[in-house]
Amino acid sequence: MAIIQLPLLTQWLLWTAEARAYSLGGHRGVIGFETIAEIGRTLIALGLPVPASPIVYVDEARRLLGH
Repeated sequence: MAIIQLPLLTQWLLWTAEARAYSLGGHRGVIGFETIAEIGRTLIALGLPVPASPIVYVDEARRLLGH
């Protein structure tokens, strides 16, 4: 079990909600729910902060995930 600071988790929850809103909003080229979740799982496990913007395009997602 990992310990995550509450402020960091709150930032991640807010980022996830905003990223999903952009995904549902029909913005072309933004990532979908599965990729949003994958980014969260990967970066939270590393203790990293949220991405700078909730609007994440496929190329940026690949960079964040190290693909």
